[in-house]
Amino acid sequence: MAGETLTVVGNKTAFVDDGTELAVTLLRFEFDGRVKEKTFGKTAGNLTCGGAETSPEGTFSFLATLIKA
Repeated sequence: MAGETLTVVGNKTAFVDDGTELAVTLLRFEFDGRVKEKTFGKTAGNLTCGGAETSPEGTFSFLATLIKA
C-alpha cells in the first residue's frame, strides 16, 4: 500500500483512489508510550499500511490491516 491514498469514511471503512472499498480488520497505534490495538471482525486482512507523524507533542505511529470489502 506504499504511496496509496486512502479516504476514510467511518465505520471502519476506507476507499482507495480507484474506488476499491476496504474494511479495517486491525488497527494498532502508539502515542506517548501508550499502545492500543483493536481487532474488528473475524476475517484476517491481507493489505497493510502504516506511518508516523511527529509533532511537538510526540510521535504518533499506526499500523492498519485491511481487506477488500
